[in-house]
Amino acid sequence: GFFEITKTDIISKKDELTSDNITVLGIKLGDHYQDVISNLGEPDFTNTDYVSKGIVNLEYGPSIGTKNISLVVHMENNNVTQINIQNNFNPLLKGETKLSYSGRRDLYEKYGLADEYVGTQFGMMYRYNRNGWLVLIKKGEMVAFSLYPPNNITTGTYVNDTDSDYNEIKDMI
Repeated sequence: GFFEITKTDIISKKDELTSDNITVLGIKLGDHYQDVISNLGEPDFTNTDYVSKGIVNLEYGPSIGTKNISLVVHMENNNVTQINIQNNFNPLLKGETKLSYSGRRDLYEKYGLADEYVGTQFGMMYRYNRNGWLVLIKKGEMVAFSLYPPNNITTGTYVNDTDSDYNEIKDMI
């Protein structure tokens, strides 16, 4: 079965859930473009910067009841390959699933140890490959929670951080 992220505190079920069985306002990974439009309607904005590579981002906000853009549906060749939930979506989320951040220890206690984390131009990305989700932290704030197809890749790549810091936190939980 599927768990709808606006009705279920999915983080409280993180040990049993992956992105494969989570829906966001009725859409899920693998859905076709038409499924997204049928469920969410036309997007508030369509980013076609990478359309030549078959990539389009459908950006939703006011049309789904949030003040600003809060949901970005990443399409590759007309299929949903990633769903990005931004902090403006918080009013629609339940319990621990609400985007919040009060330090790395809090992050690891809430989500568990990341399979990898890497510094990017968008902020620090913490990837949970086994669950198929990603947490994006920027300037001390959790700005996005993304669903992508789960996998078993554990590169152990911890970039822009010290191993001792990671190991110290790992030992605490």
